[in-house]
Amino acid sequence: MPAIYMLDTNICSFIMRERPASVLARLQNAAESQHQIVISVITYYEMLLGTVGRNASPRHARLVDAFVTRLSTILPWDAASAERATGIKQDLAAKGTPIGGNDTMIAGHALAADCVLVTNNTREFSRVQGLRFEDWVKG
Repeated sequence: MPAIYMLDTNICSFIMRERPASVLARLQNAAESQHQIVISVITYYEMLLGTVGRNASPRHARLVDAFVTRLSTILPWDAASAERATGIKQDLAAKGTPIGGNDTMIAGHALAADCVLVTNNTREFSRVQGLRFEDWVKG
């Protein structure tokens, strides 16, 4: 059954830089297997931040534009995502193991949309109960 892979921002950066090979191979395999490749609108926001401001790069803006056209979709933020993210924040705060705000929202979004989160940030995301994730950098 085809999966929905939600790419985290660090994986998007690897893909746009076209390295490492392990990430590109897994992406190609997922696409050939008819899996959906998506990003959260939160990831899109993080990517867009690199296109504005004093250190903005026109090349980065072109890479982001080209990258998002190849995705299945950019998933919009919704109430279910907000509710899941809120639960994650409460749970991790109670355990004394919080993660960053954007990562909390991305994890909640992945859970609400029943996605496998593809990330190189397994140290933080492994704290989120029930979150399915893969690290394509490690192959």
